[in-house]
Amino acid sequence: MPDSVHCSHCAAPFREADLRFCSYCGTERPTPASPVVLPPPVVVAPSTADRFAAAERHPSVPELLTRAPSTTKHTLNGACGVVFLAVFCVIAFAMAAAFLGGGAFGARTLRSNLFGVGGGLLALVPLAIAGVALAGFIVHSRRLSRFQRAELVRTLALVVDERVAVSGGKHASTTYFATLEGKDRQRREHRVDAQLAGRIAPNDLGMAYVKDDVLLDFQRIDV
Repeated sequence: MPDSVHCSHCAAPFREADLRFCSYCGTERPTPASPVVLPPPVVVAPSTADRFAAAERHPSVPELLTRAPSTTKHTLNGACGVVFLAVFCVIAFAMAAAFLGGGAFGARTLRSNLFGVGGGLLALVPLAIAGVALAGFIVHSRRLSRFQRAELVRTLALVVDERVAVSGGKHASTTYFATLEGKDRQRREHRVDAQLAGRIAPNDLGMAYVKDDVLLDFQRIDV
């Protein structure tokens, strides 16, 4: 391949950089060849099925299958919620009884106290609050009981989504959720605590530890 430093006809050197023709034979100076730019290599990301297959062969899986994360924190949080609602319900009913006179009433007297003027009408407020607290107590008690009876499930899963639910007004509470996809392509949403929610991210694949509808832990596997 001719270069741009010597004449392609007589091989005389081009002594000046801007010469277009050879000083000896008049041959036009060859144009330097442009560098060959190769396209970047195409990287094909492994499919979800390939990632699950690689995770199943990962050497850490046997140890992860014997791991048992603690359920104490979740159980205590649930029990505290149930106790709080129970106490709140008792207080609300006690306030309603105080507004109604605190004694034993017949049906006619009770209707008079409830729908008459004065304290009877005020009793409707704590009664309504007690009803809401009682409903919450029943729901939380059943959820805690279901969680305690449920078996711990260890399974390979892919994190596909996360979301946050905020409830309450001035004293708002935040609940975190993570959607997992199993090897069977079925997706299920689970509650997670704040610490675990900050440790996982979509597209993470690893061993999930699930009890009832709660994701207790997630150990990421690099595949």
